[in-house]
Formats: sequence, C-alpha cells, structure tokens
Amino acid sequence: MTSRYIQAPGAVAMIRPHRFHPNPETAKDNAFQRTDGDLSAAEIARAAYDEVTAVAARLE
Repeated sequence: MTSRYIQAPGAVAMIRPHRFHPNPETAKDNAFQRTDGDLSAAEIARAAYDEVTAVAARLE
C-alpha cells in the first residue's frame, strides 16, 4: 500500500484494556489520568474499553 503521506501508517494495532484503572503514582503529573468521584472503578474500566472499541470501529 502506498500513501500520499510519507509518515502515515499503513496499519494500526490497538489493544483493548481489560484491566484498566487510573494509576495514582502517574496521575499526579499526567493530565489525561484523573479520578472521577462519580464513577466506580468498573464504570471507568468499561468506559475505557468502549472508547477503544469505538476508535477501532472508526478505523476499519
């Protein structure tokens, strides 16, 4: 497969998170990791799984 954009990948590997949870050690300096007091750990994990699944579907 040739691409007009030399830096565009021809394929992407995505791994769905099966045991996702925020890491308190890295959350201190990582704006993308935050805890949400309104969501349980199971709800956060499910949201992460659903988000990766949605992105994978859009890439197909």
